[in-house]
Amino acid sequence: MPQIVAVGLVAGLLAGLLMRGRLTAIGEAQLRLWWLASVALAVQILLIRVAGDSSSLPWWMPPAHVASYVLLLLVVWANRRTFGLLLVGIGLLMNTVVIATNGGMMPQAPETSHHRHPDAVAGEYLANSKTVLLPRDQTTLWWLSDTIVIPSGTHLPLIASPGDLVLAAGLAATVYGLTRPAGRRSAAIANPGELKGLPS
Repeated sequence: MPQIVAVGLVAGLLAGLLMRGRLTAIGEAQLRLWWLASVALAVQILLIRVAGDSSSLPWWMPPAHVASYVLLLLVVWANRRTFGLLLVGIGLLMNTVVIATNGGMMPQAPETSHHRHPDAVAGEYLANSKTVLLPRDQTTLWWLSDTIVIPSGTHLPLIASPGDLVLAAGLAATVYGLTRPAGRRSAAIANPGELKGLPS
């Protein structure tokens, strides 16, 4: 997911700058509870480090993983009027649901996993990840799990969930919106049709 998220962020930033947005406008945005997002991301990084190469995880890892998504959803809800963040919330919610209903880790089917982990065994946690290998017939809402294989130009493709793609699209829209000066953002939200008439 990190690569997919990075693509969304870069795409939104480039689109914003091409449409005469400003990097400084991002710093002017008044976002609530933004520090919770930093806490949630720190937790997810910690989980990856704790997972290491182990095929079994501490009991607290799955609930901590779900809790990190709940924190991110709280940030989205607190800033739901920000352009693009509701789409981010939908992507996060899709991932949260499939993770929570499958033991607290993101499920990935063996036929998907073999692209990156050819020796992985069903039921094991994949090394340095927040993912557990589960057959589709043992996965609740398998169609929300890591099912999408994206060529990356290397021998290791990217693997993503539908929620990851929605999240990336939402981040692109959010970053694009944040590069707009505050007046233009407010006008776009209140009446998108009037945006063309605003001065640059």
